[in-house]
Amino acid sequence: MLPATPKFIFYSDIPPLGNEGVSMSVLAHRIIASVEDHTHAVITRANGRKYPRHDIGKNLKPPTWISWDCSGLGLKFLPNSLRHWTDRRLLYIWAHTVGQRLLPASSHRTNELVGLSGPHWQFLPRLRTLAHALKLPYSVYIIDDYETTAANQGASVGELGRIRNEIKQCLQSAARVFAICPGMAERLQKLYGVSSRLLYPVADTPPTLLPHSSPINHGEIVYIGALGQPYLDSLLQVAEILERHPTKAWRLKIIAQDRKSYVRHFTRFRTVIPCHGCDRVTLRQEVARAEIVLVPYAFASAWQVTAETSFPSKFIDALTSLKPALIFAPDYASISRHLHAANLGFCAHTEEVLIDLLDHRPWANDLGWVTGYQALFSLYHSPSAASAELQKEITSV
Repeated sequence: MLPATPKFIFYSDIPPLGNEGVSMSVLAHRIIASVEDHTHAVITRANGRKYPRHDIGKNLKPPTWISWDCSGLGLKFLPNSLRHWTDRRLLYIWAHTVGQRLLPASSHRTNELVGLSGPHWQFLPRLRTLAHALKLPYSVYIIDDYETTAANQGASVGELGRIRNEIKQCLQSAARVFAICPGMAERLQKLYGVSSRLLYPVADTPPTLLPHSSPINHGEIVYIGALGQPYLDSLLQVAEILERHPTKAWRLKIIAQDRKSYVRHFTRFRTVIPCHGCDRVTLRQEVARAEIVLVPYAFASAWQVTAETSFPSKFIDALTSLKPALIFAPDYASISRHLHAANLGFCAHTEEVLIDLLDHRPWANDLGWVTGYQALFSLYHSPSAASAELQKEITSV
């Protein structure tokens, strides 16, 4: 008898969005799309009713269901501990009523509940609750360090100990654990004794050369993403370098939603250009016209775990547009390790190396990186690579 076709049910902490989304919402959409022919349904949360319902799960084949939680029902005013407990109870009730309709009628299917986690550890007990209610084994994909997020939100030492125990119990009960990069996999093993599989961020299109009809803006460096502390110091350092060397004719275009942080930190620089309110189509056009894409991480020890355990989505934008990525980050950063392992990339771990790269533009003189990017896409970032990894050693029920 042939083995049953895997059928997943995804539970995404953040609503999966296509071109309308950013960061984790886009990543979730692409992972689900890579196995959508093997996916029975998608469950997500309203996430504070931030996104229009018709955009959630848009362009995915499987139906998307929005479960009950405090944010969707307007109960975010509750104290955190009560809100998280209420979230789990609401999800449990939803799973035993509405959620039962998601299960396929055939008992000969292979099923697994796949959790696509955000940065908050509270997702794990919710995932476990949902899996128990649906009587399914669960796996989880981890993209951010839970304990770092909790500490940054003010958790005490005692609370962090309790949080670590809860995380450990949930991960050790999982059928499979997926990590976004090797640094995350190493941390999961060190803190929780959990082995994990690598599932890198997925690109939705193969690397494509810039059409000749779209001229390159020579000297334009584009940065896409947040202006938070893990990136801000290195971004400011780049801006200051460009300001000190105006004769080099480099300029930095920052594509970010955070107008307040931009005004606070970057309006004093003549060589920095803002680009706010970009949709994904415009974003890709901006990347296509730029000369290089900047991928920074802070060098401060306070952000070492973040640099080691996260993977920058902005590199995927560079990859799909076949734009050289200029990495300004510590050598232990996940993106530095990823490119060093492939003998690729233009990585600067000091200001002197960064200036040298900007002065000599090695990406223009040797196009070997183009072939390397195409190989990286096929091996790690293509939908087929993600699909193959998700379907390995799936748990049968």
